[in-house]
Amino acid sequence: MPFPRIDNDMLNIGAIAGDIPVIGAGNKLPNFLIDAGVGANKFLQLDGSARLPAIDASLLTNLPGSIGGSGSLHLIETQIANNSVNVDFTTGIGPTYEAHLIRVINAEPLASGSLRLQVSTSGGASYRGDGNYHWSNAELRGGNSPSWNMQGNLSSASLDVSVRTLATGEVVSVDILLYRPFFTGNKKVFLWEGASIDSGYNRIIGGGHYNGTTSPINALRFFFSSGDIASGTFKLYGIS
Repeated sequence: MPFPRIDNDMLNIGAIAGDIPVIGAGNKLPNFLIDAGVGANKFLQLDGSARLPAIDASLLTNLPGSIGGSGSLHLIETQIANNSVNVDFTTGIGPTYEAHLIRVINAEPLASGSLRLQVSTSGGASYRGDGNYHWSNAELRGGNSPSWNMQGNLSSASLDVSVRTLATGEVVSVDILLYRPFFTGNKKVFLWEGASIDSGYNRIIGGGHYNGTTSPINALRFFFSSGDIASGTFKLYGIS
């Protein structure tokens, strides 16, 4: 026996509780009937550019774990310098990771200068420019007769992580390891290796520490000794 035909006037058609929803253009329910959002029991809805809305990544499930286990890199933040006075990392540095890697890619000075680094114990409210930075560098100079140049400083207002003064148009790329920034002992230890791209194609290695406080450090500042940072990419990683 066929189902009897029902006139639309006999149906409760609409958008309120108990009504049969109206199917709109394209055989789709109207957007206002869909409970979209990023909270519990919500439907995720793509925006006009077909992108997912901003959502806390920790809420995503069934994702593969970190590859490589201990020693894996976790990108925390990327900053692009563009005639910037300095580049500051004020979040993500702390006891979550045993160590951090800061990767500087093609940092170029607006005027001649060397790339410097200072620490903060106040989340970036202020940076310590006292004489408690101790560092040493070894520079391998290129050319037909390569040679090593050794230098350092036992009382400095910052760490010199580029070894030499760069002219406009020259760049430095360097990886900087920071060990246990949450440590409450005196010394906050750094180790770096990189290269400056100029007429000499110099390779640099060095290290240093800051011993002006027993407090953990939780922010870093990069700047050139003279002039702004014309360009460069700065990445902060946590090492698990």
